[in-house]
Amino acid sequence: MSEDFERLDRAFAFALDSTRSGMGYDLDDLLEELALLASNVGLEVVGRFVQRRERPDPAYFLGRGKALEMFSRALEERVGVFICDDRLTPGQVRNLKELYLSLLPQRFRPLSRVRITDRAGVIMEIFESRAHTAEAKLQVELARLKYELPFARGYGLQMSRTGGGIGTRGPGEQETERVRRAIYRRIAQLEERLERVREQRKLRRARRSEGAFQLSLVGYTNSGKSTLLSALSGDRSVYVEDKLFATLDPLSRRVFLPGLRGAVVVSDTVGFIRKLPPFLVAAFRATLEELQYADLLLHVVDVSRPDYLELVSAVEEVLREVGVADKPVVLLLNKVDLVGPSDVESARARFRGAGYEDVLPISAKMGWGLDVLTSRVAEILSSTVAR
Repeated sequence: MSEDFERLDRAFAFALDSTRSGMGYDLDDLLEELALLASNVGLEVVGRFVQRRERPDPAYFLGRGKALEMFSRALEERVGVFICDDRLTPGQVRNLKELYLSLLPQRFRPLSRVRITDRAGVIMEIFESRAHTAEAKLQVELARLKYELPFARGYGLQMSRTGGGIGTRGPGEQETERVRRAIYRRIAQLEERLERVREQRKLRRARRSEGAFQLSLVGYTNSGKSTLLSALSGDRSVYVEDKLFATLDPLSRRVFLPGLRGAVVVSDTVGFIRKLPPFLVAAFRATLEELQYADLLLHVVDVSRPDYLELVSAVEEVLREVGVADKPVVLLLNKVDLVGPSDVESARARFRGAGYEDVLPISAKMGWGLDVLTSRVAEILSSTVAR
């Protein structure tokens, strides 16, 4: 074994195949998406390990034998990162690392830089790399602390083995409490600062939207929301890039629609994703709060993806979590330039059958269908005034 036995740009993904783990999603689609998430932080997923079992093993998530199989293969292929599609507990991370290290010759163990993480951890890394404004950085830091808090609870576990016993307070326990108190203090500080951000946002929203309708763009990450905002507003400075979570900060532009008296403020929001961690939804409360003030939601769907039905379900789930599922919605089948007419009509029929009244095919990139979209939006907003 050479000293470059681990490559930290190569990863294995692992998951359970059970009726509980996928939350109704296709496991192959979830693992493909996990590989895409990993690629956004510079990781290449070069292998998958899936075990059929109904519940995660409390110690290793996978069964011990399956975990050993994965780690043995990793040593053969010089893989140094392991990503679970579900949330790992601190104990599982610790036990998996110890199991991996047990396969290494004694002299290589201190050299190991093995990383064991999960879907939520990878999403956190992407958010950290995309956070550029002060507000986004505050929200991402808050999410990171809430993600790491369970791990901090076991921070001093190894230290506690070196001193103390039943009925005593060893150095590990004291260090654990110190770390936890520091994290809770920082969380409280961030939540207080973000509460001020919320109040400032309310004032800006009131000034910006005085006499104007509010539209919010929602959708799965990379569905084309920012491209649509740019197309509707004519503002080419709107940041558009073909990558996950390109937009973390809400971005608003005033748009004038033919046949509608008054302006419309259209706001872009952070993209959603399957298994979006609850702590991220909570941390981005100030951003997602924009949705509560919308007169109409424009749900942008990448209809060129074969799993678009699952993606719509994932977005609907987040909308329920933030309390806006009862808002009027226009469903926009975006990227129709990449699919055939029969596929578009099939998608429209499916969504109409599922209860969506307004389902419009568009291509934000090509400008197709935007006249029909703006006319329909103006009609809907005019009817709300009439009522």
